Amino acid sequence: MPKDEQVLIERKILDIGLIQAAWEAYRESFADCDDFCAQDQICYDFDSFNQAMKDPDYHKYILFAGEKIIGLCLLTNNLVKARIAYCNDRYLRKRFPQYTAQGRLYYVTALCISPKAQSQGYGFKLMSSIIKFFKKNQAAVAFDYSQNKNEGLADMVTWVAENAHRSPSKIITLDRQCYVTVYINDFGAPC
Repeated sequence: MPKDEQVLIERKILDIGLIQAAWEAYRESFADCDDFCAQDQICYDFDSFNQAMKDPDYHKYILFAGEKIIGLCLLTNNLVKARIAYCNDRYLRKRFPQYTAQGRLYYVTALCISPKAQSQGYGFKLMSSIIKFFKKNQAAVAFDYSQNKNEGLADMVTWVAENAHRSPSKIITLDRQCYVTVYINDFGAPC
């Protein structure tokens, strides 16, 4: 991994140039979703992304390699705002009442690494910064992801927590959603 990577951690970003560059990294990271994902993984349009970047309720982690943004993470403990990423805040409040009452349950609304930077260790750098925050605040994080696109994401998160931060971690599956196609008659099905 190059030595010039850094993670910018902010609560509020007002620089439109930085927001635009982060937006481009976000869009680029999910450009292959039509090939892998039954559910659209892009929950933001530019206006809602711009609003989230300026909103102090979101923690922003922006990963740079030199001057270029190659990854980012947006997360919030305002679970109503997390609904933009299809979070069911009512379910999380019932499932984790102590964490949500204390504002210690966060939801990741965006997490991505540029396709050109994947499998080069950058994801570990970004995740390590995020886990440092969770360890310090004794918080928990919830997220959803496409297993087709990011099969080992949950395992990578626990690996970074346990190896880079010496923090025991546990994956709790919250739900499994299936996307199916049922052919009633043979309509030239690709099966």
